[in-house]
Amino acid sequence: MSYPRPLEVELLEPAETLIENALRTVIPTRRSVARFQILEATAAKIGGFPLRALRFTKNSQEPDYIAPLTDVPGLLLSALFKTGIHPSLCLAILSRPRLYAMERRSQGVYHTDFRLAQYLASRLRKRIKVDLRLIDPACGTGILLVASALHLSDNSKRLRDHLLADILCGMDLSPLALRGARLSLASLTNDGCVIKSMSSRLRQGDSLLSGLEAWKDIAPGGFDVVVGNPPWEKLRLTRHEWLKANGVKRHYGGEYVTESLLTGIHVQRNRMSQYMKSLQSKYNLQGNGEHDLYKLFLELSLCMARPGGEVAILLPGGFIRSQGTTALRASTFGLCSRVTLTVFDNKARFFQIDSRFKFLLLSGSLQNGHPDGGISLSFASPSNGHGVHAGTSVVIPRDTLTRLRPNLSIPEVRTSSEWKLFLHFAGRGRLLRDPDGPWRPKFMREVDMTQDKPCFLQQPDQGAVPLIEGRMVHQYQFSAKRYVSGTGRRALWLPNGKAMEKVHPQFYIAVEKLPPQAQDRFRLNRAGFCDITGQTNERTMLASRIPSGMVCGNKVPTLLFNGDLRNQQLYIDSWLAIVNSFCFDWLLRRVATTSVNYFLLLDLPMPPIQPRSKEGEKLACLSAQLSSGKNMDGWKRAEIRAEIDWRVLSAFGCDAKTMELLLGDFPLLDRSQPVLPGEARSTITKDLLLLRTAQHLGGVSKSQVNQWEERVAKAKALGAVAYIPSHLVTNSRH
Repeated sequence: MSYPRPLEVELLEPAETLIENALRTVIPTRRSVARFQILEATAAKIGGFPLRALRFTKNSQEPDYIAPLTDVPGLLLSALFKTGIHPSLCLAILSRPRLYAMERRSQGVYHTDFRLAQYLASRLRKRIKVDLRLIDPACGTGILLVASALHLSDNSKRLRDHLLADILCGMDLSPLALRGARLSLASLTNDGCVIKSMSSRLRQGDSLLSGLEAWKDIAPGGFDVVVGNPPWEKLRLTRHEWLKANGVKRHYGGEYVTESLLTGIHVQRNRMSQYMKSLQSKYNLQGNGEHDLYKLFLELSLCMARPGGEVAILLPGGFIRSQGTTALRASTFGLCSRVTLTVFDNKARFFQIDSRFKFLLLSGSLQNGHPDGGISLSFASPSNGHGVHAGTSVVIPRDTLTRLRPNLSIPEVRTSSEWKLFLHFAGRGRLLRDPDGPWRPKFMREVDMTQDKPCFLQQPDQGAVPLIEGRMVHQYQFSAKRYVSGTGRRALWLPNGKAMEKVHPQFYIAVEKLPPQAQDRFRLNRAGFCDITGQTNERTMLASRIPSGMVCGNKVPTLLFNGDLRNQQLYIDSWLAIVNSFCFDWLLRRVATTSVNYFLLLDLPMPPIQPRSKEGEKLACLSAQLSSGKNMDGWKRAEIRAEIDWRVLSAFGCDAKTMELLLGDFPLLDRSQPVLPGEARSTITKDLLLLRTAQHLGGVSKSQVNQWEERVAKAKALGAVAYIPSHLVTNSRH
């Protein structure tokens, strides 16, 4: 998979090319040192200080590579000014080590984009005082420290020198990264004494192990400001990552044919285990499961900030929704007042990762007493030029959040209208986890695709059953795709067309080889869903019947309900109708990103429908028709889907106006359908659903109903069919 090229890499390409061309005259083993010398010479030109001011440490004994390259710093400075980025920020970017994709993955290092650094700094209060202390405990090459200095100094040289000499602190494991931080910050002054004092506050070490103790000489009572973009990776090591890091070319999910290269992984895993044990005594808000570095650094930041101090830290989106961050959320929201959460995605090319990746800036102040006020949630987007701005904030009251979401996970609502709709659904519905509710689901992961892989078969031997994988499951279809060839992420799968009942899996497994938990389960009809999904996909919840005689991989958790086997099919079909509806999908998109786990599902409100009620039985009947696998006209299926959708919405007590609001969250519908003349894309599903909802539930004017009716008729005449998943369209259409 290729990822977008970060904007800052694109802007700095001429500068990078200039440096690389200059380094061709230096022997390869010395190029790293020569590179830093070029950058230090450029920093001296920017700041206006003699280069020897940066040569008071051990690197002063280095051979001088800059002598034959004396014109390069001037040319580089000219190139930096053309980028539109402050040159000191440019130096921090150019000082970073180059990381390959696997190194970024294994180390969790996603360097801070200059726009994010400036935005984070802009959130800090301007309050310079003599004893103010600011730290980045994982500072890297210092881009957040540079951005903070630029923001807090207000273009005052006196204030900036005070910040550099007495206030800014940083720690990092890498001495090379600290060298980059030193030269980047030094470029902000022309005072050699300031540079020397500043350098003493850039310390090499492991902040997680040393904590506040390492700074007793500078900040005995804690720091006034803690900023950071800590590593975003779990403390674990997989075979795949180990092999990639050791030069083995392979793709995820491929066969392990190089077991001899795995001997060293045990040593590394043991070291990691010992490191984790040393951290457990220091951090108690990490929850169960694997340790995430960002969680550890957030807890560290809360410990390093003094009462009344500020925390501003970039975190993955999982902080506001993951089950493993429940304790950390409770502590953070309990300690901090004026909590602001600014949510970003990667469409602006901040990082070299998937454009849909969500992350956020958490900022807040630690209070001595009980925090007041709500939690402010906003969504950021790039502004004109090279800036970032956040949209209108939605304030979520703490008491409402505690009542609504006891785990304090934050629903992603962009407007007050969305927040009111979320509150309405929550008020009318009952959580799936409700022990007194009608569902009482029993989840199961039947077969582990990694651990049980030695038992898999490529051909359907006698006594073997098909293995259903996540990519095969779509709404009401357990075999929406058929396997063609390949392995892992390089496997080729194609739409199964109309033959939904025909299964073409990649693997089979003998019944006697099934794990104990699946021995009885596979003999039952049950519900299943694909747990790998996307908040911005065409649809997020993909659930289907799983017939007896088939077993599911771990990416297709299965459900049975209520312990009532006699009425089990009724429960399955009515549940499928609800969770495949746009209402439920809209709710799920408020709390999901790239996966659907039990934790998310159990905490979402279900409409007040009893499966054995008249309405529940009606929904189950409609759902059963869609799941039957029989050939059915595309428009008949669409009308059944629309009826399910408006019936679920009706159970929540809403009308067509509400349906119009929530459908705005599904912009990828109907990409494969014919487009009405003069329009950019088809809206046949939206038009049909709004028409049927308005006809049955009202909420809009008669003229609006007539308009939707006319649009549906025109689209049908062009051959459009509603509710057709765009990526499942085949040549034998509909």
